[in-house]
Amino acid sequence: METGTITLIYTEGKTGIMLNEAYPISNDKGIMLTGDNNVFDFTITVNLSKSTLIAYEVTAIKIPITDAIPLEDNEVKLYLERAIDPETEYTPVFYPDNFYPSEESSEIGSPIGSMILDKGTFSDIGTTIHHYRLRMWVDENVEIPNGESRTYGVKINVYAKQVGIKDDESCFTFDETTGMITDYSDLC
Repeated sequence: METGTITLIYTEGKTGIMLNEAYPISNDKGIMLTGDNNVFDFTITVNLSKSTLIAYEVTAIKIPITDAIPLEDNEVKLYLERAIDPETEYTPVFYPDNFYPSEESSEIGSPIGSMILDKGTFSDIGTTIHHYRLRMWVDENVEIPNGESRTYGVKINVYAKQVGIKDDESCFTFDETTGMITDYSDLC
């Protein structure tokens, strides 16, 4: 039974964002960053052919650093926005915070060590497109010794799982106002 497809499109073929030789800045400056290694754009496109409910999670997972001195998780800020209009307006979905790796995998499929930046459901028949913009910077309170270079990177993944049929609430509770699914049943 085919219910639909989910496609993740990365900007310029990159799957994540990397900080190299970045300097500490405030959150106010960080959320305004532009350019390579400051902003990472990606798109999730979903095509549903039936009234299916697909729960999804947008996650970040650290890229292992072996050839440089890595920044610590508490030294880096992440900030994720989703487009209202990809040409002009984005809205925050994950406010500036440090990377906190999960200690267990999620019900949707996000693995141990990843961090969920956004989650929700897709349920509309046809094509739905979500444009995202991730920014990452060194926290303003970090002291980096003069002349020392440090590196940090994350890779973006999207995990999804069919959790039911839109009009079938036997597997879950669906909150129409928030668009979120809660109370998953073992029957799904």
